[in-house]
Amino acid sequence: MIKVDYVEPCSPGWTVWKKKAAAEIARVVKTYNPRSGAPPIDETLYTERMDDLRDAFHRKCAYCEVPIPNAGADNVGHYRPQFQVAKFDGEPVEVNDQGQTFSHPGYYWLAYDPANLVYVCHDCAREKRNRFPVANDSYAWERGHETTEVPLLFHPVIENPEQYFLLESSTGFLIGIDERAQVSIELLQLNREYLRDARRTAFLQTETMMLSLRNVNVATTEQVPGFIAKLEVLIASRKRRWPFSFVIRKVMEQHEDILKQFQRLLTY
Repeated sequence: MIKVDYVEPCSPGWTVWKKKAAAEIARVVKTYNPRSGAPPIDETLYTERMDDLRDAFHRKCAYCEVPIPNAGADNVGHYRPQFQVAKFDGEPVEVNDQGQTFSHPGYYWLAYDPANLVYVCHDCAREKRNRFPVANDSYAWERGHETTEVPLLFHPVIENPEQYFLLESSTGFLIGIDERAQVSIELLQLNREYLRDARRTAFLQTETMMLSLRNVNVATTEQVPGFIAKLEVLIASRKRRWPFSFVIRKVMEQHEDILKQFQRLLTY
């Protein structure tokens, strides 16, 4: 899992959509009674600009980094669920207000908030569903109070979770080194077989390329262009915009001496 190098869309259509979304949020907050059942969320509105969202997330899943070249409505997910919030084990969350207990209404005020929208693959969406574990089951259910929560799932845009994960290179297995990383792995099933295989392949390909670069003689003029081209590919992937950039970055960390040795030849 890695921090998404998120680039907010700047198209006229996105600007218009943000205004519509803000107006709809204001309407829902004003008219909705959290004790009356599921909030009136319009799915067609938060998926309206799914192509813009796809490009903002560089056409890959925000959670597992698998490539998703074509956007569909199912690829637009919510970090905080818009309704029917559940704990890690799937148990519905109940909240209490003035002695009255009722189902958590969802973070309906964030249903159209760009900061709460994530571009996700079908498998991660299916695993996550409406589950959103927080520390000590201390859930917020009123607008603005969500800042008091301690989510156990990393937010891949706002946070940098990379430092809390290790890679077992021989298997492609992700290892969480703290509670939040472990919960994120289990919640999203980030060690699915095809993800392990893809990470292992990315590791081997990057490692092979880095080892080949060690044998390049930069004093030999004819070798320099090809060398630079290879390194530019790696540098681009290091910027978190490629599928499985987490793995590529881990490999390159082990070969920092190559980058430092030839830094003068590179354009960052």
